[in-house]
Amino acid sequence: MRIVHVVRQFYPAIGGFESVVWELATRQAGEGHTVRVITLDRLFKTDKPAKLAARETIAGLDGPFDLLLDLGCFHSLPEERRDAYVAEAGRVARPGATLLLFAFGEKGPGTPVAPEAEIRERFKGPFEVVEVRPGAPFRKQTWYRLRRKDPSAPG
Repeated sequence: MRIVHVVRQFYPAIGGFESVVWELATRQAGEGHTVRVITLDRLFKTDKPAKLAARETIAGLDGPFDLLLDLGCFHSLPEERRDAYVAEAGRVARPGATLLLFAFGEKGPGTPVAPEAEIRERFKGPFEVVEVRPGAPFRKQTWYRLRRKDPSAPG
């Protein structure tokens, strides 16, 4: 299986999501899967902003992938860049692929959000929303399971 993880930040940053994705990706690669990690181009929680190399993490990302896992990256993007994210996810996802997406649906101090209505509207072209599961009540955490539509299918 070809798997891509989409996470707000990754190595060299160390923390909760970074550790989870590191463990998942390492285990999946050890089981013979092709695994890639996509992240934003900056480090957070540093004394001064640090920008990462533009293609260091995503070199060779050409898909198609069977599983895309986004642990809070989409809702961290500025709104004007979200349609490009959807287009790229659609490009690298194999028809029938699953996109698991975690997002905050309720705004807090300094917290970006992507409520369910936005997820449904932005992803409706290349993906169909298959399942919506509430997570913890803090910031209305929500898990979405989307399936990549077959672009060659009629209708």
